[in-house]
Amino acid sequence: KKRSRGFQEDSRSFKLLPRPPRAMAGSGFLPAEVRGYFAAPSATLFAVGTASWVLYHLAWCGALKALRCFEPKVVPVVANRIVSTTCAVLTSFFSFLLFNQLENNRYSTQHLMRAMDPETVFCGTVLLSYLLFDTLFELRYFTSGWSNVVHHAAFLAMGMINAHYGYMQFFFAILGLTETSTVFLNIRWLFHRIKVPETSAWYLANGIALMLSFFIFRVALMGAILYQLFFTSNWWPALTAAPAPLVMVPIAALPVAYAMNVFWFGKILFIAFGTLVLGDRKLQKQQ
Repeated sequence: KKRSRGFQEDSRSFKLLPRPPRAMAGSGFLPAEVRGYFAAPSATLFAVGTASWVLYHLAWCGALKALRCFEPKVVPVVANRIVSTTCAVLTSFFSFLLFNQLENNRYSTQHLMRAMDPETVFCGTVLLSYLLFDTLFELRYFTSGWSNVVHHAAFLAMGMINAHYGYMQFFFAILGLTETSTVFLNIRWLFHRIKVPETSAWYLANGIALMLSFFIFRVALMGAILYQLFFTSNWWPALTAAPAPLVMVPIAALPVAYAMNVFWFGKILFIAFGTLVLGDRKLQKQQ
């Protein structure tokens, strides 16, 4: 038998061990002095991350109010978009670094079904702490409706359980990559706020980038991973090694979140059609 972080493996099955996961050996993009802090994720880790996003948001609120660029009631929402973009850039960048290590098999879905990796936990901490902050923000200002709250709650439940029990860690990097589209989504929101014409080259280029990144990472990549997860049998023993009630959380949360991604992509296609086709007709009428 081979013992790995959080799991015991034999030729037929995986079994969860009641001991905390340990950092895997080898080097990563985090400095050696820092890697140990992310060897065993805890509620404290997520609390510190969430507090950091709150302070960052308050700092931007103060700066925007001092600059008087927006109406006071809009300032918290603009600041939240800045925080969201920062999180998206960080998580997508670090996730690309993780996937860059696929070549030496240090980082792979099969390995991280039963191991903890400090760099992966770091990405997960950045993303999950932001989702927790954004959930609190939505409950306070309710700018995007209940869909965002449900989406965040699903990923928070899945992510925190996975981080605590040390299995399915590879999903943190995939979730980080899906945040790539958030950058273009926030740019579109800003263009709309400052009234950039929908038929302008910048607006159209950003819309195309949003549509492509959303489809590649949130629909195609995540769909492929879900297909393997649910239809490749050798992943099931590791998945069902978690405590019985908790294993249902990722099983239920992932399809729900993916269905929401498909729904949102349909809305993006509808908006793109309206911009490219109907927007062009409006321009012809004006001419």
